[in-house]
Amino acid sequence: MTPKGIYGLIDPHIQCRVKLVSWIVVGITTLFSLFLLFQLMVVWQARKQVGRPQPETASPLKIDNTRPALLYFHSPQCSPCRAMTPVITEMSESDDNVISIDITGDMELARAYRVRATPTVVVVESGTITKVLVGQKSRTTLLGLIQK
Repeated sequence: MTPKGIYGLIDPHIQCRVKLVSWIVVGITTLFSLFLLFQLMVVWQARKQVGRPQPETASPLKIDNTRPALLYFHSPQCSPCRAMTPVITEMSESDDNVISIDITGDMELARAYRVRATPTVVVVESGTITKVLVGQKSRTTLLGLIQK
């Protein structure tokens, strides 16, 4: 009798299920890895923006260059954006240099600032991009960006 290994001892129907489950695990692991890779690429692209001059666009923004400006790029379908919008709205009521930009209505501006995901917060000081934050941020973090 030749050794059949562990699969020789298991019913063929169970062998098929074990193989199917292992392929499902491989598939889920691959998708998760691709998702993480995409997130890392978005953050890497955002960090490359720091130090670049503010782009010239067809729809110029009314920014006072003597103090930091906060540009908040969002979309209505984004859950983290909906959570951050009340904070940004409150900040924009007290500061003219906090600007909320809906990317579904102004794709050209989002492309000019190379926004890859929402929510994205871009801080511009003296015509230069100084910070780019991707993802949901706390009220404290957002207030700290413009109160230096």
